[in-house]
Amino acid sequence: MGPRRGSIFSNIFKISLVELHRMIIRKITEGYVIQTYDTELGRFVSQEFIAGGHCEYEDVNGERVGSAEMGDPEPYLPFEMVPPATSTVDPPRNN
Repeated sequence: MGPRRGSIFSNIFKISLVELHRMIIRKITEGYVIQTYDTELGRFVSQEFIAGGHCEYEDVNGERVGSAEMGDPEPYLPFEMVPPATSTVDPPRNN
């Protein structure tokens, strides 16, 4: 017995339904960055991000979406900042 008629369409339709429900969400968190500079070394030695309480959510087109779109409970990702390994101070920019 050969493949059923319409089976290719059915598979394409199923994939399309999955793609319709997929959404890329950007979580925008207000907060502060604290950078620590060592004058003896002449470079920044650490930095950390202190998250504020306010977050906004948007899709890839910049349209607002609700946090509920991410699921319940909302997934958590720590704010890990990469320590500056060999960064130095750039000279001031003349605008």
